[in-house]
Amino acid sequence: MERPNNMTKSKWFDSRMTTEEELLKLLATTDVCDFEIAPVSDLLRETCKPKSLRPQIILYESSTPAESRSEPGIQSTDTLMDETTRCLTLDMTSNWPIELSLLVTSPRLFAAIEVKGLDVDRQHLSKKAAEVSKSVWEWLIRLQAAGVDVSRQRLSTPVAIGSTISQDSSNRHCFYHFQRPLEPKSASILFDIVREPIETLSDVSEAGLSTERVAFKAGLWQWHDALDESHRCSQSIEGEGRFHTGDYWHAIMHRREPDYSNSKYWFRHVGRHPVFSKLESVIRPVIDSTVPDLSSRLFKQGWDPYGFVDVCSEIARNTHSLWKPIAQSIQEIEMLLLLDHSYRELTGTV
Repeated sequence: MERPNNMTKSKWFDSRMTTEEELLKLLATTDVCDFEIAPVSDLLRETCKPKSLRPQIILYESSTPAESRSEPGIQSTDTLMDETTRCLTLDMTSNWPIELSLLVTSPRLFAAIEVKGLDVDRQHLSKKAAEVSKSVWEWLIRLQAAGVDVSRQRLSTPVAIGSTISQDSSNRHCFYHFQRPLEPKSASILFDIVREPIETLSDVSEAGLSTERVAFKAGLWQWHDALDESHRCSQSIEGEGRFHTGDYWHAIMHRREPDYSNSKYWFRHVGRHPVFSKLESVIRPVIDSTVPDLSSRLFKQGWDPYGFVDVCSEIARNTHSLWKPIAQSIQEIEMLLLLDHSYRELTGTV
């Protein structure tokens, strides 16, 4: 399988390294397998044989800044927004339990994946590459659920990784791209894998109450483009909660459905949510300086959720709009911030 030029440079490997210096040397080589092309239909059964070591997987994070561009514009805005999304996702989930973190954090956001205590038959992987039907994200979720120790570690030295993702649908089995569609036609490729852990999600803190748990589940479903499941959750807690976070997820669901007037109806129920000010602080500096005409539509005395609904409606009528990838990135950041807020409500740390 030929690797798309604009796919990320994240890597996976089987090693016994003990120092970060050795890891960085390995990442600088060119003969390390790219984990996106590994066939993972059933790695645990077909290609991973437990060794005497306790199986362990380490996800390495890197804080590489986005590539700077000399001229502002749509393309540079895409790059900046993608990097913002990557950093926000990693920072937001860094203190989550690993089983929850894996439901949100794509492995492509990491600089590398180290595998210990599992034999990975690379020749088998290469031969089977064309038969990949699920992503490495599924592999990690399955291994963690099976008892493999999965952890995250931040590198002190930045490692260059890609920040843009191919939108070619033929590559969906290899990776999970940043920009979820404004109007998803179906649930994500991980739907069958995340269904059980989301449906059985229990309170992760004694402070977690039923309303907050359901709102968090509505967000996790929305993250995986499962609109019907998210709708059932948010509708069941209509008007409940300190911040009406369930109503916020309800509004997002109808915006993506799309049912724009209904989305605005639920945003009126939400009022001024704390996420609005955070969303403005994250995206306005980028949008103001690169796409000022879009910025004027989105900010009127702060973030304007109705203005964003109108922008999404216009993009739906003009699918070639230059604003589409930016709007998708804004939606991604909005959902990340709302997921973070939902989690903090659940754990009583708001």
